[in-house]
Amino acid sequence: DWSSDVCSSDLARLPSRLRLLCVGSQEPSWVSLTLQLDREGCLEPQFRWASTATEALAILRDESFDCVLATDRSLSNVGNAVEFDLLVLARVIRSSGCDDPLILITTQLDDESWSEAFRWECEVLVTPNVWESRSLVPAIKRVIRRQEMLRENHRLAIVNHRRLVRERDEAEH
Repeated sequence: DWSSDVCSSDLARLPSRLRLLCVGSQEPSWVSLTLQLDREGCLEPQFRWASTATEALAILRDESFDCVLATDRSLSNVGNAVEFDLLVLARVIRSSGCDDPLILITTQLDDESWSEAFRWECEVLVTPNVWESRSLVPAIKRVIRRQEMLRENHRLAIVNHRRLVRERDEAEH
């Protein structure tokens, strides 16, 4: 089937030194994610972990990342307690001017929360496996590809605007 070939070849190539900021109450074991990334050609991923929203914002003030991953679940799932509100984190990250791709990882989400996540330009991954999910790397590839397309569209819009201004100026002369 040609469409699956086109889709798979069109997906973003992950950089070999992919920079990920992971936000969650406990630092995950990076083994599963590292192995998944390795299969995609990302041989030297760089992980940074923040345990709180405040810590994540401090890091994002000084650094940029290929993707920011955030979860509201502790790895131990003790009492399934929410450690912090992902939507508040997304709003604060976007309000601070950070436009790094952002994936919110949760075990469940209601319609209102989905709408809020999309309002703040976030992808959402709903999975009980959190950091161990086999869907995490495809989600990362998707948001990176989306970010590349947005940047390219912006670049093309600027080029087109400059061309129109130049043509208008030439017509006036």
